[in-house]
Amino acid sequence: MASQEELEILIQRTNIDKDYFLVLSGYMMTSKEVEILIEKSGDDIACFLTELDMDGIGLDYLPCNINKLAGVISLDLNRNELICLPDSNSITKLTSLVELDLFGNQLTSLPDGIGILKQLKHLDLESNNLKELPDSSIYRYD
Repeated sequence: MASQEELEILIQRTNIDKDYFLVLSGYMMTSKEVEILIEKSGDDIACFLTELDMDGIGLDYLPCNINKLAGVISLDLNRNELICLPDSNSITKLTSLVELDLFGNQLTSLPDGIGILKQLKHLDLESNNLKELPDSSIYRYD
């Protein structure tokens, strides 16, 4: 688990450097900590962040406020413990998303609106527990 101090340093460093990416892999973080990180960073990160790497950090859910990161092009959620993604009102707000990596989670379903993500070119769903894709995505990802 990341300490409050570590979260503050991540936010400050990312805001000062105006990095276009934020790598959280290497930090063990709860989903609540990621939610707080997004909330505290406010518009500062949301306006310039294009890549978010949360590979293997131990997430059991993706916070609904992920929708504040509308400029994200690449979202790496590989090797977490996700069972589902936020509803269509959250994940589908990531309209710039080109790459969504969900390898090695425990997903049993995808949000119905996943097909709305028109820019999405790469969707890795390998090693999950999916039985079917939502109707909105059937023709886009076969």
